[in-house]
Amino acid sequence: SDVCSSDLPALSVAESESMSDRRLSMLNALKKYCSKSEQDTIDNLLNIFSVLDNREIYDKAGIFK
Repeated sequence: SDVCSSDLPALSVAESESMSDRRLSMLNALKKYCSKSEQDTIDNLLNIFSVLDNREIYDKAGIFK
């Protein structure tokens, strides 16, 4: 069997996740290894990314123009 086959569940999930979802998953997974200060920084980054993602959605929908 081919190791790089897309039949592997982990690859299938990773391929179907959006860049935003992967970023969110990665940062949340890292948080448990971080100090409180680093966790706060990650939370701030997640909030910023959320605002930017929402702005992109609003721009595409023509909201607030």
